[in-house]
Amino acid sequence: MLRAILISFCLFFQQGMLSASEKMTVLLTNDDGYLSEGVSVLYGELTAVGYDVTVVAPLNQQSATGMKVSLHPLSVLNHAPNVWSVEGTPADSVRVALANFYKKRPPDYVVSGPNFGQNLGSNVMISGTVAAAVVGTIEGITSVALSVGLDLNESNAEPARFPSTVETFDSAAKLLVQVLEQHQRRPELIPKGHVLNINYPLSLNAEGAPYVSSKVSDAGGFGISHGTINSATNISKVEIFVEEPTKHSISADAKYFSQGKVTFSLLKPDWNATYTDVEKLNQLVRNLNENHGARQ
Repeated sequence: MLRAILISFCLFFQQGMLSASEKMTVLLTNDDGYLSEGVSVLYGELTAVGYDVTVVAPLNQQSATGMKVSLHPLSVLNHAPNVWSVEGTPADSVRVALANFYKKRPPDYVVSGPNFGQNLGSNVMISGTVAAAVVGTIEGITSVALSVGLDLNESNAEPARFPSTVETFDSAAKLLVQVLEQHQRRPELIPKGHVLNINYPLSLNAEGAPYVSSKVSDAGGFGISHGTINSATNISKVEIFVEEPTKHSISADAKYFSQGKVTFSLLKPDWNATYTDVEKLNQLVRNLNENHGARQ
């Protein structure tokens, strides 16, 4: 009896050691900076359930930097165990992390966010949050971009800006953990070569299912307006505004988001055109070659 108990204990101990040594690894980044409340909340949720998380994020705010990559030396600072800042863009942060902290083995996941503000529709093209996840996907790593809604009326709130967004980070982080758990059971749920883009509204619609998968809208959640150049200062002011829901395509992410749904979209960083359009291009090139031959 005693021998059986000892064997059981040893097996339990070995299994515990195995799970500890084979923790799933997450590179956590964003475009709001390494001190963002969103990163802190998600870091806590991920580590609480056993993920090995390393934060490598921009030193300062880097919203709307898209895929920008810096071509100069970057300052990289260690602020706490597993927490680093990069004096550059979100794309820089992921590249620095992969080149330095994941030399032997890439992380199981690159997670970018949760972001202050939704990244919907065409806004994904300029989003630093999405771009960081795109870099991970290009490197063959399962990557997720997570963004939370923003109320621009809270931009001057005291004592901290955007309190509704900060309050929602917790729910968004818990959902992200569920998504990763689902992926580990069935990896095909996030297809290789795609970024999973999740947008979490400030309040969920109580009617029907709270989550929806959708294509990406032509219009984004936010619009950008460039004003008339001031002749005295030569300055054109830039204003950010929330686009009217009427601009959003039906059955697309921005529309669902405006209805209080959490949207899930797959983004493929592939710039190739469709076969039909490439055939049109081929005809253009053939015409040019024929004209070139006729002029010889």
